[in-house]
Amino acid sequence: MAEEITVIADASPLIALAMIERLDLLHGLFGSVKVVQAVYQEVMTGSFDPSERAIAPAFERGWLELVQDESPVFQTMPREAVSRWLHLDPGEAASISYAMLAPQHSQLVIDELAGRSVCQKLGLLYTGTVGIIALAKERGIIPSAKAELARLHAVGFWITPDLMRKMLARVGE
Repeated sequence: MAEEITVIADASPLIALAMIERLDLLHGLFGSVKVVQAVYQEVMTGSFDPSERAIAPAFERGWLELVQDESPVFQTMPREAVSRWLHLDPGEAASISYAMLAPQHSQLVIDELAGRSVCQKLGLLYTGTVGIIALAKERGIIPSAKAELARLHAVGFWITPDLMRKMLARVGE
């Protein structure tokens, strides 16, 4: 029997999906999602803005699960990953460190280039907000990826034209 994949979300995808009222996509695709303390502090600031109001119920229902931050083990990392580590914010660093506990059985949901670069150097599985939307379209959870991307754009989420074209081609839109 194959081991289950642990999905760990960084702040940007949580906030972006909350802003377009599609945080449910994470739950629909993965069931439960881990959130390290550093990311929790980024998204649950106490200001209770619209994204925080959308994220709080997911923690209350338990499918967004708060987990302890982990410290990185630099001696096990390739030199290129260590040098790029300096460009990570605390949430990215803690999320990647948590994924490194079981690297063959973890997937990160992370948007920032610096974090994705470290994931790549460490051989970690990762996707971003756009990848979540593509996967939801492929699995029939949403009828249109293009519509969801337009909603992201409307709330100020930046997507490169090249990534937009590739993702829409991937899902046949």
